[in-house]
Amino acid sequence: MEFTLTTRHFEPTDHLKERIGKDIKKLERFKRIIQHVEVILDLDGSVRKAEIIVKTKKNLLTVRSEGYDHYLAFEDAFKKIKGQIAKLDDRIREHSGK
Repeated sequence: MEFTLTTRHFEPTDHLKERIGKDIKKLERFKRIIQHVEVILDLDGSVRKAEIIVKTKKNLLTVRSEGYDHYLAFEDAFKKIKGQIAKLDDRIREHSGK
């Protein structure tokens, strides 16, 4: 699945990049509705922020989260976006009858 990772004010470790890629691959089951995923990680002072933007054919889903480290911030945001995508997928299936 196509995704981009953008970091602001820090250089991500290889382990962080791999972890994010591994989690984003879990969204493969929704590939019929997802066109692109963008992950933005930011270091703002001592606060680590994560933002995930998912583009679908008709929608743009965005979640944000903060944490003590980028792993926690990303995991929280990923749980939120996964829930939003699942909800959207259910609505699409109900309306299309598939």
